[in-house]
Amino acid sequence: MPRAALAAKHVVQVIFVLLACASFSACGGDAKRSENVVQKVSPTPWTIMVYMNAKNNLEGDAIDNFYEIAQVQGIDRVNLLVEMGRPKNHYSKVDEAWDGVMRFRVTGKESKPRRASALDALGDVDMASPETLRRFVEWSMEHYPAQRYMLIVWNHGQGWRFQRALKKQLRDQGARRAVSDVTLADLSNADTPGVGGFRAISYDEDSGNLLYNRQLQDELQGLAKSGKRIDVLGFDACLMAMVETAYAFRSISKVMIASEELEPGAGWPYLDWLSRLVSKPSATPQEVGAMVVEAYGRRYGNNYLTTLSAIELGRVEMLAQKISALSTTILQSPQEMDALVHVRKGVRGYGDWATPSLGFSVDLDFLLRSLEKMTTNATVLARSHDVRQELGRTVIRVYASSRLLNEYGGAGLAIYYPNGRTEFDRDDYRDGYRVSNTFHPVEFVQKEAWSQMLAGILGI
Repeated sequence: MPRAALAAKHVVQVIFVLLACASFSACGGDAKRSENVVQKVSPTPWTIMVYMNAKNNLEGDAIDNFYEIAQVQGIDRVNLLVEMGRPKNHYSKVDEAWDGVMRFRVTGKESKPRRASALDALGDVDMASPETLRRFVEWSMEHYPAQRYMLIVWNHGQGWRFQRALKKQLRDQGARRAVSDVTLADLSNADTPGVGGFRAISYDEDSGNLLYNRQLQDELQGLAKSGKRIDVLGFDACLMAMVETAYAFRSISKVMIASEELEPGAGWPYLDWLSRLVSKPSATPQEVGAMVVEAYGRRYGNNYLTTLSAIELGRVEMLAQKISALSTTILQSPQEMDALVHVRKGVRGYGDWATPSLGFSVDLDFLLRSLEKMTTNATVLARSHDVRQELGRTVIRVYASSRLLNEYGGAGLAIYYPNGRTEFDRDDYRDGYRVSNTFHPVEFVQKEAWSQMLAGILGI
């Protein structure tokens, strides 16, 4: 998978329907009201909403993750809701090979991603539409109230390479290899469309659309203002653990879980962390974030360039202010700008190993540690230290493989910084980092000084 945001592995309509024929395509996408009656239930400790957009080549991974969730003993102690989409042109023919979008409540091993288990069949709705995601959240909160809510946006941006290349390699070898035997070189695959990293997620192959982060931000912001607040926002996708992303959702959720790097195709270890949650349903959002991160570390260890972090979103505003203070200081000194340019050349960007190379984002802590080794400017040193201290308070829990730490860093949050103007121009979504941009603008770019500093350094 590197899935959701390859800066590398770089978020509903309530129509109660049931298919009237064997497949959506067989009946032209029309759907009828589901026979599975949705009833409003008493509040539980947690309602977990998985927006599983597999209307793309992650279709097989979605089915695998669904069955992994169903293996969790006692999963019915929480509300585990999945809105799953499958494409018209299938990558996997298992479980009836239906296409379109269905809603499920996973209650145990008897739950399967098939029509008979679906609560609703929505037809061929666009899972890149912000309205589709919003309606899923509204429906979930209305029918499955809880003390706390978690939304997981399951998809990929440019992170398609791991799983596609791995499957091809296994087919060619005619055998199944252990995950630990597969190297990063095995996982490179260039024949995938680009998606805008921290600026977009949730690609729908049928519609050809993707969901911009700003669209997701605006929809969830509206829900939060109406009292429908999410406690944990998770991205089972690539390259989403960025300052820009955390800033966008700082007033929307309490905790964000995301990866600075590409994610492997298997994604999050649902059986592991959900088992721990159902055994402790009173867990706080911060504890749930730690559960997911720790489980991710247990699954992937030191085999890949992998990382995952849980972020305290309530601290992101202060972190951004300190980044802006540092940026302003550097911008006022040509010598310090030159020093930062020199430092950036020695810091690897996440996804720079992929084909085509990305590398547009870097670990913020790793970059600033390198700057502090070079500069003698007392103000820059002090403000860089302030940023790193605040970053340490903002990151609740972080896992990073030893391979990643040695070459890229992995303190929990990345930031956009292409290595020069040529690399910036190679970014198909570079306009998102221009202060003048009005197309789904990035709020961090609009309001904080980092973008102004980069404009000076890159000449944009």
